[in-house]
Amino acid sequence: MTRVITAPSGLTLSTGHTIPQGVTIAFGNPFLPKSDVSYKPLTNPDQPPLTQFYPWRYSDLRKIPGEENNHQFVSADANNLSFGYGRHACPGRFFASNEIKVLIVELLRRYDLGLGPNGEGEREGYSRPRTLEMGFAYCADPKAKVHFRSREGVGKV
Repeated sequence: MTRVITAPSGLTLSTGHTIPQGVTIAFGNPFLPKSDVSYKPLTNPDQPPLTQFYPWRYSDLRKIPGEENNHQFVSADANNLSFGYGRHACPGRFFASNEIKVLIVELLRRYDLGLGPNGEGEREGYSRPRTLEMGFAYCADPKAKVHFRSREGVGKV
């Protein structure tokens, strides 16, 4: 969660420290109050660590009794702050989720995808794009080469 201090006199903390106007502050899940009973760390000893790709991570968490309706992309709780939390949670998150799904389905339906300028993939030396740190966010390298090849006759009316 990031916020910009907009008050002309800045933000004075209870300790007496003042954060000047225009400064960006942020905090993440580890800094949420632990008194919030809804906060549960996303850990499962049967899964690989978060640094490894594991596509069934959240699906496995939903198999735990009592967690069947949790750990969804649109969840707005202390474990997932992507769409905000509490009364300030994004009301359009369900629409956004469905739009993303439609885009992904159409990409997979209409195109063959591959790494590298011609879709060579890892066998030709192209590997997963490196992860870039941009301020408080992480993203894939925007200069990475990804190849899209149209599937003939698919999606044409």
